[in-house]
Amino acid sequence: MFSLLRVRFMALAAAVLLLAPAVAYAHPGHDTEPATQNAALLSAVVSLGGGPEHFSGAAFRRALSAPAPGEDQTLRTAIGTATVDRFDDVFTYVVLDGIGTMKRSGKPLPPPSSTDARSVAAALYQAGLHDGAFDVEHLFDTLFSPAVHNHAMVAVGRKYGANGETAYHVVFAHLVQDLGKS
Repeated sequence: MFSLLRVRFMALAAAVLLLAPAVAYAHPGHDTEPATQNAALLSAVVSLGGGPEHFSGAAFRRALSAPAPGEDQTLRTAIGTATVDRFDDVFTYVVLDGIGTMKRSGKPLPPPSSTDARSVAAALYQAGLHDGAFDVEHLFDTLFSPAVHNHAMVAVGRKYGANGETAYHVVFAHLVQDLGKS
């Protein structure tokens, strides 16, 4: 009996150790040094997307990619039209929810850092760099703050499910890396 219990315990411990890296990589970027929010950059994103009262993820995506003809087709070919369309809906929700959370916390949006699409794309890319590599999780922490980003992930999971969360991460990362690298 003792050896059977010990074997089961060791099997459970091995399973936990094997799964831990998968869980850790599901949302990289959350480490001991939290990102500092850049509200002026978030304000630039909001401005490109139509402003705080009329923000649209689709309008933001089109405005950000305007200097790069064919980016929409490149994105849709690489990721899929359904995922891009889902991004438009989910990113609209995430930004509006993030702005609402900030307002309730007494943190209104400051003036935008820029409204030039190329400058905003480059700033988004730089904000997503973490330990020398681009990390979309770090970018979201920088835009919204780690607490607001975590709230958004839970809210998106409830409203849109895993496909919604994947869409807003994958499309945003692809878009920023395509347009923001110099």
